[in-house]
Amino acid sequence: MKSSVWCARIAVPMGCWFSQEVENGRLFRLLSKLGTISERPEFQLDPSWSETGDRYMLKLYRDHLFHQVDENGAPWIDLSHIVQSLNKVLCCTG
Repeated sequence: MKSSVWCARIAVPMGCWFSQEVENGRLFRLLSKLGTISERPEFQLDPSWSETGDRYMLKLYRDHLFHQVDENGAPWIDLSHIVQSLNKVLCCTG
């Protein structure tokens, strides 16, 4: 087997795998940042801390991501919604 053919057979799947890992890392960093800001326990969940300014916008965004309900009002988790929303934030923040 020629080395260029072998390299192509390995490089394409590895490139796809690496791009997926990079994307996972970006999403994880964004979720980590969101989690460190929302409702800090050292403030005894004081609403005056988490419901002012930019922190309130982040709290609303977190609720939009994770507190979804279906048409009957039952809790519903749609992972594609979460990933798509996070990717939109990453796309806009560059």
